[in-house]
Amino acid sequence: MKGLSEFKNEILILRNLQRKMISVLTCEEEKKTVEIEQLFNYFDNISISNNFGVYEGFLILFVKLSVTFSIPQKSESQFQTYLVILNELISKHSLKDSFHQSTLYFIFKSNKHFLLCLIKKGIIDISLVEEERGYGHLSKSCFLFFFPGIKASNPILYKQLITKFMLTNKDIGEIYIKSNVKTLSHSSPNDINMENIENLRKEAHSNEEINVIIRDDNLDSFVDYIYKNNLDLNGKINESFLENNFYLMNSTSLLEYSMAFGSINIFRYLWMKKVYYSYYSLYFSIIGGNYEIIHILEEESRYKFDLELYNHSLEYYRPEICEYLLNLIQKKPISIYNIFVTSVVNEWEIIYKFLNEDEISNNVTFKQDNKSENNEIGKPSFSNDSNQSRFLNRLTYLSLDKTLCQYLFYHFVLQQSELNFIFKDGVYYLFFSKSFIQCLLKRSF
Repeated sequence: MKGLSEFKNEILILRNLQRKMISVLTCEEEKKTVEIEQLFNYFDNISISNNFGVYEGFLILFVKLSVTFSIPQKSESQFQTYLVILNELISKHSLKDSFHQSTLYFIFKSNKHFLLCLIKKGIIDISLVEEERGYGHLSKSCFLFFFPGIKASNPILYKQLITKFMLTNKDIGEIYIKSNVKTLSHSSPNDINMENIENLRKEAHSNEEINVIIRDDNLDSFVDYIYKNNLDLNGKINESFLENNFYLMNSTSLLEYSMAFGSINIFRYLWMKKVYYSYYSLYFSIIGGNYEIIHILEEESRYKFDLELYNHSLEYYRPEICEYLLNLIQKKPISIYNIFVTSVVNEWEIIYKFLNEDEISNNVTFKQDNKSENNEIGKPSFSNDSNQSRFLNRLTYLSLDKTLCQYLFYHFVLQQSELNFIFKDGVYYLFFSKSFIQCLLKRSF
């Protein structure tokens, strides 16, 4: 099979990069410098800027980890660590020259803080954020985060967005004050200046008082705050434009917020008070990754952990919790299906394991599946019935159909001369897919 050896080696490199990144993020502070140095040395050893597929794969992993993988007690130092690594890629590994800026925007847009860093360094233009308005994708939180740049570069668009989101300049000032009570509590909305804005946009989470108390798991302060402010225990945390994680971006309950940050003391207090929760609330326990919280939910919740929650855990790079939930729901180990129905296509540890479970025969060929399914179009597939062939089949469909698929996958699949795009109903539909065309336009082939 053409390119298989190279493909497996690139997956191995990405698995190693994933391990090194997680070591950097989880190590004790006194070991941080050494771990970062080892990661940087590995960048040099593999000449990361000379391998587009690996470089892109690492960047996607890097951004995904920043959104999903967190150690609650280290969130502030973790954020600074990410910026150190990003600056290394910019200064020593030709980040700007290795990718078209639209490709970088496509990769980094799920982390507003990284985008801001790239905009300030002239690697990405603010116009790419503004273009999201044209696609109808520019969210209110994204606008609030980038409003100074939008206001300066495109005043007309700024006024349109102010109207769309039903905001005033005073409203924006009040939102910024509320998000950083520690330093702006005595400010008025009209006093907010660029220095205040820049300082706040360095924060990974909202600094509203109740948010900080819960993240610190300070039960005494929590009870005191509830009493002084007559706060309903079933109340909600305000939305925050600083968050990058989809689940934390929107309004969450006090209980869910405590779960997301592993705040066991405040969680226990709210749990004993029998506050409201739903099946959806269990997602937050996986985000926080606190075993005690997960165990309490396992024993006492009216909702049970199931396959959907297990699939959710795969996205958070927590193998111990994945295994725990797997045993809990009594399911077979992760399947190829699990990889491709969730966003785990950049969980390189899992992909590497599947590729190396057994030897993949270089003689495996494609077979034509003419069964009438998927818009009556036959599908290409590998003829061997092994786990590896099933994996490669999934990889083929992913590469051809998914707009978020990585260059690494495209490059391998499209090397296979046996893969014929002409089927009984004509040319394979991906070339007429709007999403596929948009994907191509965002990539530097």
